[in-house]
Amino acid sequence: MWRAFFNANCNLDDLRKLVLDLTGTGVHVQFIKESLVFTGKDSPMANLLLSVMGAFAQFERELIRERKPYLAEVVQAQA
Repeated sequence: MWRAFFNANCNLDDLRKLVLDLTGTGVHVQFIKESLVFTGKDSPMANLLLSVMGAFAQFERELIRERKPYLAEVVQAQA
């Protein structure tokens, strides 16, 4: 889910807000691959892992955005 979320151009703050909003209404948020469950009564370690996961996804997306113009130039030059 988190990859799909970050592919939708959301950032770390959006992810944290979404998890807080959902758990605030009683929904449990589970990241299956990462074995993380958020219930609203989360451990500091779970919050840290969510932040690290989100930060890496945001970093990856920003790198891709940064490289797109360069890649377009390379493709045009090869055509």
